[in-house]
Amino acid sequence: MSAPMLPLFLKVAGRRVLLVGAGRVAWWKLETLLAAGADVTVVAPDVLAEFGRAPVTVFERPFEEADLEGTAVSRRPPRRAASS
Repeated sequence: MSAPMLPLFLKVAGRRVLLVGAGRVAWWKLETLLAAGADVTVVAPDVLAEFGRAPVTVFERPFEEADLEGTAVSRRPPRRAASS
């Protein structure tokens, strides 16, 4: 059985939000964050072209713990298990 979901409602207008990942799911999340007025920074080694046209700061590289400094909210994908 999976853990219960936790609904989370935040006012992010004018706040720095870190989005780790830049694929299709992250694009949907980005649209939502921008509509809410967030100041979004995106960090990902592979970035969809759409992100380059969005009003965000994009770093095309892997996530680093230092990326969290100064953020109000961060969302990163779960760590994947190492393949054998």
